[in-house]
Amino acid sequence: MTEPLAFEQLAEFVRERCGISQKKVITPETQFERDLGITGDDGCELLEAVEAHYCVSLHTEESGYRETFG
Repeated sequence: MTEPLAFEQLAEFVRERCGISQKKVITPETQFERDLGITGDDGCELLEAVEAHYCVSLHTEESGYRETFG
């Protein structure tokens, strides 16, 4: 699978999970809060859904998501 296709799949996952319109452009530089308005519990739920769907860990017990996302 090529990287652009993988990103498009992630973008589509975010759209479906959060009800983001197809008209809204999502790029690798898109920020959840600033560009998509995904904040608080909605943001945490999205990250947890990404972890489960893609079988990855984006957080640690010690520092949560801060280590991954700075």
